[in-house]
Amino acid sequence: MDWCAPATDQELEALLAHQDLLVIADQVHADDLRLARELVSAGLWLIASSSSNAAQLLQLAPCGTAVPAQNPDALIQALQHWRQHRPSPEPLLSFPSLETDLAQQLAPIHSGLRLESPKQTG
Repeated sequence: MDWCAPATDQELEALLAHQDLLVIADQVHADDLRLARELVSAGLWLIASSSSNAAQLLQLAPCGTAVPAQNPDALIQALQHWRQHRPSPEPLLSFPSLETDLAQQLAPIHSGLRLESPKQTG
């Protein structure tokens, strides 16, 4: 369990490499929604108080569980359920690949034009 925030991007990456769960038991909407979104996008399962900002993420995708605020029994049950089942979060956003790689599309055009390297002057 880690209680202090990492100071650099590298420290955040190292921390995320060893975490599976994000718990936000905030009672007054004081949590950082952007940070929660980033951590959930990195693959952490979210257990959030229904009165936290992070609970909004649960309306976008099945990436965690909301528990009633000020209900420690509900939080305990959510933690036990997560420990037993280890659900995987759904991505918040996904974009299907519709086109082939742009480099593959342009290769025939480049070869047809027989582009030469620019001559160096000087």
